[in-house]
Amino acid sequence: MEPVTINLPDHKAGDSWEGLTIGPVLFVEDGQSYVPPAALASCRLYFRYGNPQKTLGYRFKSAAEEGCGTIEINDPAAWYVIIPPQALPLKAGNYEWDFETTDADGIVRTIYDGILKVTQDVSHD
Repeated sequence: MEPVTINLPDHKAGDSWEGLTIGPVLFVEDGQSYVPPAALASCRLYFRYGNPQKTLGYRFKSAAEEGCGTIEINDPAAWYVIIPPQALPLKAGNYEWDFETTDADGIVRTIYDGILKVTQDVSHD
């Protein structure tokens, strides 16, 4: 399955991120939509700087981990996810991102990807 590309709204460096809501998720095959066959077990969203090395900028995970932002799985059956407003410590630049899921059967899917442009703020220290 190819991910759906969504370019996120521009973000100002140093500002709190407004967050993101994903779901409920439907899969589409041969023009027919259907609910995912297994509940969502975990997910993550990573931002990587668009240089040749794809340097990690920041990450959000549903499993709590030091140095990561928070993802809340609110309804595993519907794949309804909230990334609440929180810090997004990225420097100015263009970042590739994707949203990867793992379902209860262990199937890993990248369902969304895109670009986030972080612009330089004027009132930074």
